[in-house]
Amino acid sequence: MTRWLLALILVLPLAGCFLKTPRVERGTGVRFEYTILDEQGGDLGGGVRLGEMVYGSGQLLPSLEKAFDGRKEKDEFTVTISPKDGFGERLPDNVKEFPLERLPKNPPPEPGKKVEASSPDGRKFEAVILQVGKKTALLDFNHPFAGKTVVYHITISHFFKPDNKGNGK
Repeated sequence: MTRWLLALILVLPLAGCFLKTPRVERGTGVRFEYTILDEQGGDLGGGVRLGEMVYGSGQLLPSLEKAFDGRKEKDEFTVTISPKDGFGERLPDNVKEFPLERLPKNPPPEPGKKVEASSPDGRKFEAVILQVGKKTALLDFNHPFAGKTVVYHITISHFFKPDNKGNGK
């Protein structure tokens, strides 16, 4: 009996070397659940959402992606991201006056509504209507989280093997 006990004491630590717990590293496919909150705990993202990324591919904000490094399945963690490391500061130059004739008529423009606008070169941008006048509307093209410290609550669901395009299988 003593020999078996001694053998177990010597062998069990070695078994850990062969049964390594998978952790997030470059190229790991990660599926996760997350919520996005402001500093006061207000929901910014519509509740619990699902996410997927291949670690090291740049699919997330660098400051957010870095927080996944070395994590394992079922890990829960919180990441607080400042405007500087996240969505930037609010820029007054991103608030523009637009002619009403260039905005959709149905539904009629009103403050707080989101609209899509196009640049002269055809790129699409989302904006929030701040004010509506007789001939123009004031549109805010800043990212909705610009100027905000954002808090992510994340739970890693599981890992996956990405294909050669970085998609889950």
